[in-house]
Amino acid sequence: MRKFRLYFDKEKEEIWLNEMCRQGWAMAGFFLGVYNFVPCEFGKYTYQIDMPPISGKLCMRDKEKREYIEFVESTGAEYVCSWGFWIIFRKEADKQRGV
Repeated sequence: MRKFRLYFDKEKEEIWLNEMCRQGWAMAGFFLGVYNFVPCEFGKYTYQIDMPPISGKLCMRDKEKREYIEFVESTGAEYVCSWGFWIIFRKEADKQRGV
């Protein structure tokens, strides 16, 4: 399923992505305002959008972005996609609760 949305507030976007997941739709990708979703178990994932610090620069270099993604993945999160400054991760809800 595809949905078009434009968010400028990462907290509102996180709430929407998590609500979509509670309804059984996992985000699979994003490009130019179009979100792609695939069916999943209801509430399987929890989504988080990160905006890594980029002290004094316009954007992260590819190497820095890759290192940041690897660091977050080392916590058990899964990289979904990135767009501009925003990097979207998800974690299985059961793993967050320690089940």
